[in-house]
Amino acid sequence: APEYESIDSLDHYEILGFGNLNRYELIKKWVSLGVEKCIEDRDLYEKCDESQEKLNSVVRRNIVPAKPIYLLSLLQMFEAYRPQDLELTSYGHCYQYLIYQALERAEVRHTDIDKYINILTELAFWIYKNSGKGADKFQLKDFFDNYESDYILATNERDRIIENLVNHSILINRQGKFGFKYPYIYYFFAAKKIAESLSESEEKDSEISSLLENLHQG
Repeated sequence: APEYESIDSLDHYEILGFGNLNRYELIKKWVSLGVEKCIEDRDLYEKCDESQEKLNSVVRRNIVPAKPIYLLSLLQMFEAYRPQDLELTSYGHCYQYLIYQALERAEVRHTDIDKYINILTELAFWIYKNSGKGADKFQLKDFFDNYESDYILATNERDRIIENLVNHSILINRQGKFGFKYPYIYYFFAAKKIAESLSESEEKDSEISSLLENLHQG
């Protein structure tokens, strides 16, 4: 990272997303974990195919990155949920699960979770209303100035929150513009704000109607 001059000379590597073959091999290892010697081939491949279908439905179009940590988190979630809880309309539960895991990795205190969720919700909607291209440091300052007219933050807390979110891959600074690192996080919080605003005004209703009319372009 450029802010740490002492490591500028080091090589930087990034884990690439898994393609179909690697995803299937990971699923097979997950499904057979602890039962390698007793699971029947038919059961193994049926469970693998079922898990792959669920996994592919969530990571399609790179909305959720197909990296091992996300794939394993989703596989763990699929085991914890009943099949009827994972219908086509419940991807939001998957995204929420991944987001809360990210906040846990960021060591956000339980008492601060609601604060982080609220900031991310308002920021996502602000970005959505402003062309969806992120915010530079001046726009980010304006966002927080407006935010603090409705919600209380401690002195310099905004800087600590942004730094924490960037360091734990929730937000990213791309060439001076702050935005959400992965599309699923942005979509989740923007949709959360829109859902919370249902029927608040004719403007909000018109906006939702426009989104529904243009679903085919997603």
